[in-house]
Amino acid sequence: MDFEHRVAKLERRHSIVTMVLVLTLVGFASLAAYQASAIHALKSTTSLRLKELRIADDKGVDRVVISGHLPAKWRAF
Repeated sequence: MDFEHRVAKLERRHSIVTMVLVLTLVGFASLAAYQASAIHALKSTTSLRLKELRIADDKGVDRVVISGHLPAKWRAF
């Protein structure tokens, strides 16, 4: 292969890689815009209905339990 042929081949490869990169970036930007619009469209609720709420520390030990049915060891009365 002569030098000019090799340079032309590299220029074609560079063009293809550039187009793939641009299409990938456009795809990611489109996906991010879609996700942002989906998150924005979520409606916030004014109430939360639970049967139980448990808050645990880093070790997994329950520190706060709000429930209608507490374990016997936690019942004060």
